[in-house]
Amino acid sequence: MSQFTKQEMAQAVLNALLVLKEDGPVTGEVGICTNVADMLDDECDSLELSRYWENTRDIAFENWDDPAASGCPCFPIEGNYMVKPREMWVEGEYAAARWRLVDHLILHFTALAKGRVQ
Repeated sequence: MSQFTKQEMAQAVLNALLVLKEDGPVTGEVGICTNVADMLDDECDSLELSRYWENTRDIAFENWDDPAASGCPCFPIEGNYMVKPREMWVEGEYAAARWRLVDHLILHFTALAKGRVQ
């Protein structure tokens, strides 16, 4: 039996994304996936929730219609992911693309939390 509904899991991911958007990354040396996973672990410590995040983010990455989209779910932003935290999150086109992807993920998980997408 599942501990959470799909909508509850989507809401938990959405909450983590909103905190990331509002407060910035907890760990500037890593990307969106790890920052969100860490927040989910801190909040819920649920393997089910972690798996949900891992499985559903790839769909969102594939649907990201942006010039910076790489098409690769492991590294969804085109370019050199081995950059300094400042370049990863704060300045330059790579950082701007990362924040556009966060916005896209927020829209995606908002729809999931409201039951609009399967």
